[in-house]
Amino acid sequence: MSTDTATTDRWGVAPVNAEVPDRVLVSVKAEVTEGDVNGWAVIYCEYSRDDDSGNDFYYTLQIRSDGRARIRKTVGKTGWDLTPDVAVPGFGKGGVALRAECARGDGRVRVALWAGESLLAEVEDTETKSAVGRPRFGLTAGQGGGSAPPTRAYFDDFEIGRLP
Repeated sequence: MSTDTATTDRWGVAPVNAEVPDRVLVSVKAEVTEGDVNGWAVIYCEYSRDDDSGNDFYYTLQIRSDGRARIRKTVGKTGWDLTPDVAVPGFGKGGVALRAECARGDGRVRVALWAGESLLAEVEDTETKSAVGRPRFGLTAGQGGGSAPPTRAYFDDFEIGRLP
């Protein structure tokens, strides 16, 4: 997956042919081979409404080309960091195995990111009144703006598993 000056964000929704549960563990091997520290590759968990109202609601669990990770939240057209940037152990050439927990229930969403067996970041979000859409998950890559260098990311072994 790569970006360019015309398309600074690329999204790929997982082609799931079944009803996706509210509590999942998403796994993928990811490698960011190009881009600056403003470029990222990520797993996303989306709970947006299916209408085209612009009421987006999703979390992105991001890794950057410099080996840092964070969790971000976007509601509508506004996004913000939920966690500080942290170092990703084992990040480097050849990629890193990532796991993301996305669990919605009881008026909250728990989001957590692991690299290998190391928990990097976790959030329990209670500001979820807009998280009313069916769950969707996938991969995305972005760059820091039109003049920033393109981001190139490779993904392998993508899997969505049901959590109890």
